[in-house]
Amino acid sequence: MAVTRATAWRGSALAAIVVTGLAAPAVAMNDGPITPAPTPASCPRGQALDPQTKTCVKIQALQTAPTERFAMAFAFNRAGRHADAVAVLDPIAHRRDPLVLTELGFAFRKLGRFDTAVGYYRAALAVDPAAARTRSYLGEGYVAIGRLDLARVELAEIEREVGTDAAPYLVLARAIAAAEGRG
Repeated sequence: MAVTRATAWRGSALAAIVVTGLAAPAVAMNDGPITPAPTPASCPRGQALDPQTKTCVKIQALQTAPTERFAMAFAFNRAGRHADAVAVLDPIAHRRDPLVLTELGFAFRKLGRFDTAVGYYRAALAVDPAAARTRSYLGEGYVAIGRLDLARVELAEIEREVGTDAAPYLVLARAIAAAEGRG
C-alpha cells in the first residue's frame, strides 16, 4: 500500500500527540483515528495551552508544530470553540493538507459560514478524493442548508469508497434521513 503525504502527516500527527502524552478518546477521521488534545476548557476563548510552558497564551503567540496545532484545533472544534480552531489552523492552512482543510471546513460549517466551509472541503477533496470523513462533513453541510440532492451525491461517493458500514456513511445517511423526516 502506497503511503501518501497525507497519510504520512496523519501518522506523524498521531505520533506527536501520543509522545506529548495528551490523553483523550480517539475519534475516527477520514481513514484513521485521531486523538485530540485535552479539552481546551482550561484556557479562555482566544487562548490555548502552550505545550512547552503549560500556560494559556494568545493563539497568535503559539509557537507550535503543525501536528500540535492540528490536535488543538480538533479539540477546540469538538468543544464548540470553532473560532479558536480556525485561529489555531490559520498559520498552517497554506500547507494544503487534507486533514487541516477538512478541520477548517468543519469549523466554518459550525460557525454558519457554509460557503467558506464548502470551499475548504472541496480543497481537501482535491488533494484526497477518497476522504470519506471529509465527504460526510460536506454532506452534513449540504443537509444543513437544505441541499439533500448534493448530500446524496456525497453519500454515494462515500459508499463507493468505504461501503455502507463505515461511520462516515452511517452519520451522513442518518442526517439525510432525519432531514427527510425518516430519522
